[in-house]
Amino acid sequence: MQITEHMKLIRLFLFLLISIKSFGQDSLWKKTVFNEVLTLTLPANAEPTVMAYVKGISGGVNSNYYGFQHYDTVFLPIENEKIFQSSLAGFMDGRIADPILRNYNVLVVDTVINSTKGLMAKYTTTNTVEAYKQIYYFATIANNQYYGFYVYSPFPNNNDAEINFFFRSILFKNEKIKERSFKLAPVHLIKKTGL
Repeated sequence: MQITEHMKLIRLFLFLLISIKSFGQDSLWKKTVFNEVLTLTLPANAEPTVMAYVKGISGGVNSNYYGFQHYDTVFLPIENEKIFQSSLAGFMDGRIADPILRNYNVLVVDTVINSTKGLMAKYTTTNTVEAYKQIYYFATIANNQYYGFYVYSPFPNNNDAEINFFFRSILFKNEKIKERSFKLAPVHLIKKTGL
C-alpha cells in the first residue's frame, strides 16, 4: 500500500510539473486563424501592421521575434507550375537583395511545411553591428498571394525547438489552395556576405 501512495504522489507531482510547464508555453503563444486558408501560432503579444500591399503580425518570445507578412494584392496570376516557381524565386531574390541584410550569409533551400511548398532562407552573421545573428524566412504562394513567415534571433546558436514550433504551426488548408499540385524545383543557393 505504501508503494501505491508513493506512486500517486509521483503521478501528481509529474502532472503538476507538466501542467505548469505547458501553461507557461501556452501563455506565450496564441493560435491565430488569419484567413480562410491560413492558421498559425504566433506570440501572444503579437500586433498587426498594415501597409499599402502588406498585412503582417509580429511579436516576441524569449528574445526571438516571430511574424508573418501577407501580400494581399495579386501581382501576377499563378496559372501554372513554371510561373509558380519563377514567382517564388523572384520573391525570394528580392528578400535576399535587401540592402538591410547585406551583412548576412544566406542559404536558400526548397522546403515543405505541412504539405505547403516554399523556399526557406536562413541568414547568419557574426557581425557585431547586427542585433540579430540568425534570421529564418519561409516564403510561399497561396491563391496568387505571397506569404512570408520569419524569425529573428539574437543568438548565434539558437534553441531550434521554439523556432521549429513556430514553423510547424503554419497550416494552410491545402484543399483550398490552387497551387497545391505544383511542383517546386530543387533549390540550394548560397550567398556570402558582401556578394
